Amino acid sequence: MTQANKHISMLIHQYRHGDEVVDHDIRELLGFHPSCPIESHELQWLKMKLSKPFNTLCLTYKLKNSGTEETISWKKCIQNYYGKYSDSRDKAKRLNDAFRTEIETGTKRKFYNQHARDGCCENCGKNNVKMTVDHYPTPFKCILNDFLIENEIDKSKLTIFKSKSENITKLTDAVIADDWQRFHDKHATYRLLCGPCNSGFGSYGL
Repeated sequence: MTQANKHISMLIHQYRHGDEVVDHDIRELLGFHPSCPIESHELQWLKMKLSKPFNTLCLTYKLKNSGTEETISWKKCIQNYYGKYSDSRDKAKRLNDAFRTEIETGTKRKFYNQHARDGCCENCGKNNVKMTVDHYPTPFKCILNDFLIENEIDKSKLTIFKSKSENITKLTDAVIADDWQRFHDKHATYRLLCGPCNSGFGSYGL
C-alpha cells in the first residue's frame, strides 16, 4: 500500500490546475472508492482543480449527464483496495475536521494574519516558507476533549454536514458550534511552525 501511495502520488503531482487526468491507473483506481466508486466509462471528465477553502489541488470529476462537479480522495481508494479503509475511522476524522473548521474564523485566523507573513518557524527557525498555526503548549486535542467533558457531549452522537459552496465540513448543531468556538478561543494559544515541523509534532503523542 505504501508503494501504491507513492506511485499514485507521483502521477498526481505531474498535473497542474485545470489539466485533464488521462492516466489509466488513476482512472481505474476510482472504481475502488468506498462511498462513491466510479467506473472510467461513467466519467465526462477527470481533472485536477483547486479546491476550497485552502485552494489545494484535488482530483475533481464530472459524470456524464451530471450538472455538478465533485472532488474525490484517491487515498481512500487505495485504502479500500487493500482492505485498510475503516468507515468508523473516516467518520471520526471528518468529525474532527468539522471541529477544526468551526474555529477557523476565531483567534487562530487572527494569529495567522498577524504573524505568518513575516514569521519564522519557532522550532527549526526556517522563514520564507508557508507557515502553519500550531496549538501550543496545549494541543488542539486536549482543548477539544476538555470542551466535550465540560459540556457532557457524546461525540459519537454529533452529526456533521458538508457545505458544498465552501467545500468544508461543519457541525450540524449551530449552538454547539458557537459554544465550541468561544471555548476554544478562550483556552487556545499558538505558535508558528513550518509544515514539516507541525506534522512531526502531530498531537504531541496523545
